[in-house]
This record gives sequence, C-alpha cells and structure tokens, in this order.
Amino acid sequence: MYEKYQEVQNHIKKVFYKKTKEYDFKCLDLVFKWDDHIEDRGKHGKFGKIWKGPYKIKTFHGKNSFILEDMEGVMLPCGPINRRFLKHYISWNKGSFKFHCKYPYLLKYL
Repeated sequence: MYEKYQEVQNHIKKVFYKKTKEYDFKCLDLVFKWDDHIEDRGKHGKFGKIWKGPYKIKTFHGKNSFILEDMEGVMLPCGPINRRFLKHYISWNKGSFKFHCKYPYLLKYL
C-alpha cells in the first residue's frame, strides 16, 4: 500500500516539475512585484499601478521563489515570492536605459 502511495506521489511530482520552468532571475537582479491587494476586479483602473518596485532579489528560496529586499536593503515582510509574481525591472538613465537581465540581446527590441 505504501509503495503504491509513493509511486503516485512521484508521478504527481514528475508531472508538476515538467510544467515548472527555471527562470532567468539571479541574486541582486532588480524586479517588480505584482501588487496582489488590487488585483481583484474593479479595484484598479486600466492604467493603475499593479506592479510595485523596484526590489532586489536577495536569495533563492526553492526553485521558483525568491526573498526580496527593497533598495535600502530591508527585507520585505511578506516572505518568499513566487516567480509568476515578478518581472524584470528596466531603469532609464539620461536617455539610455539599462536592462537588468542576463539576455542583453533583448535591448534592441525595446
């Protein structure tokens, strides 16, 4: 009975990790965080600010979750954030911009 249970659990784990992808975030990357308090319908307008940030990725917490800190180095109290609630931050400096990502070839499309 226990062996069958372990077999089923391993199958579920294999199917889950097949859908889960590793993303291109690394420590000290700047990211935006999805503001889940206003995501409900009707709480924000078409051009409302639904992304907070920028934040720095302090550490990894598992495969797709991260511990964030603000720009002053204070860790966010909300705990680990899943990757699907993050996106890369693009900073604009004096007419040029700097894309905090490991894919610099994306700059020509922005």
